[in-house]
Amino acid sequence: MVDSAPKELQNRRSRALANSHQTPALYRAVFGTVCVFLCLPVVISRYAPLVDYPSHLARAYILAHFDDVPRYQQNFIPTRELLPNLAIDITGGYLLRFINVTTFSRLFLASIVLLFGFGCHKLGRAIHGRPTMMAILCCFLIYNSMLLYGFVNYLFGLGMFCIADAYYLEFRNHWTLLRLLFVGTLVFVSYVAHQSAYAFLGATFVAVATLDYYAAGQASTLLSAIGLIVPEVFVYFMNPHHDLTTAIRWSGLRQKIIGMGAFAFTYNYWFDISFIVAAILLLLLAVCLNRNPRVVRPTMLAGLLLFACYVLAPYEWLGSSPVDSRFIIPSLLLLLLSFEWHIPRKQANFVFAACLLLFSLRVAAVWRTWHALDREIGAQVEMLNEALPEGASVYTAFLTVDSGVPISKTDRSFLHVSEYATITRRALIPTQFAKVGQQPLLFRSRPFYKAPLLQSPDWIGAMQRYDYAWSYALPDQFERVLQQHCIPIAKVGKGVLWRVLPAGTLMKAKAIF
Repeated sequence: MVDSAPKELQNRRSRALANSHQTPALYRAVFGTVCVFLCLPVVISRYAPLVDYPSHLARAYILAHFDDVPRYQQNFIPTRELLPNLAIDITGGYLLRFINVTTFSRLFLASIVLLFGFGCHKLGRAIHGRPTMMAILCCFLIYNSMLLYGFVNYLFGLGMFCIADAYYLEFRNHWTLLRLLFVGTLVFVSYVAHQSAYAFLGATFVAVATLDYYAAGQASTLLSAIGLIVPEVFVYFMNPHHDLTTAIRWSGLRQKIIGMGAFAFTYNYWFDISFIVAAILLLLLAVCLNRNPRVVRPTMLAGLLLFACYVLAPYEWLGSSPVDSRFIIPSLLLLLLSFEWHIPRKQANFVFAACLLLFSLRVAAVWRTWHALDREIGAQVEMLNEALPEGASVYTAFLTVDSGVPISKTDRSFLHVSEYATITRRALIPTQFAKVGQQPLLFRSRPFYKAPLLQSPDWIGAMQRYDYAWSYALPDQFERVLQQHCIPIAKVGKGVLWRVLPAGTLMKAKAIF
């Protein structure tokens, strides 16, 4: 984030150009190649194995076809609330009327990657007055734990945060009415995409404007920053979306330390540790080679403020989790971009190439896991399509963290896979995300649902309210319970589709597949 004084900005640009080892052509070539590479895993995957993603995709499909499918009208009701969590609902609710689910999924996930990449480029340019190779490395941050969890609205909002922040930094000393309206529109789109993006922008604008005010003594800097974020406050309180009295759960110290690795997590803990160690060593090497260490203070301050938000924020609040870890990626992004690097050409090329290789290996490792999961998810979807009748109700017999049974990261990717049947078979799945104040689609009558728990029999009664049950990777003790109340009718891999017997019926079912 460039300093207020135009002379200082010119000096920074001169220093950057004098110490730059890049050419515009080289920058464009590497930036374009990295963006294409980062898009490949999400574009090639037919069923992206992102935990919550199938539920969001199914909801968008329902919204797009609500008027055409009587079964959807029987089970759901759309709302008209302007919720700060609508990225996939707005885009999918429109585009899925014209293109199929697979094409939309690939386009939407690729747009998340490209939006973030463009945002990194714009931020680097706004902060340093020219494109910076550090922005290219920051593009790899899109492959974070939030992506693996399928928090696609958050990720779309993260890209919007980068773009809105970049234009704010570029215009903040030279406002016109048109520029204010343009940045204000970007802020509003960020808010609608996901409320966390708006929180990031609010914290960043206030941090930068406050530092500008103390540096130049101009109240207009603070007034413009506040004016850009105030309208959304009125929108939020005019449309109350959450019960602010909901339970708040805080992370312990160990969980906070682990949460700091949100930028690095994959599906293998040993790989994650090795990656973090290698990344820290490369960062230390770059710091040691930096001949004239400088930081852009507004950027550094904003990054530190977002990190403080991570430390102070709860783990669970307003029905969402993890709330705190969502601050890690924008904080790390701003902190990395706040450094001015003045490293000799050969050493700079070596460090950049090593970082590029390390980050690419991590994406390749994720991609390799996705390739196997994509095939297994496809097999489960095909089984559900063949065995389920149109409009069936399906209980999801999937373990949660409350079950006390360890769940692998790869198995966790199947939590919402059954909700593809909502798209293909118009099935009613109780785990569909359709919560008051969080999604623009609600159940007409909320299905009763309890996740499987050995220590509590309530889930059996919940299951018996449904026509079928779908289980995946259930331990033997849970399967034995299912065998007393259900008949298995199809099995593929770790997944089993069961026909639920009427309440009061007990039997030892025999597999018929």
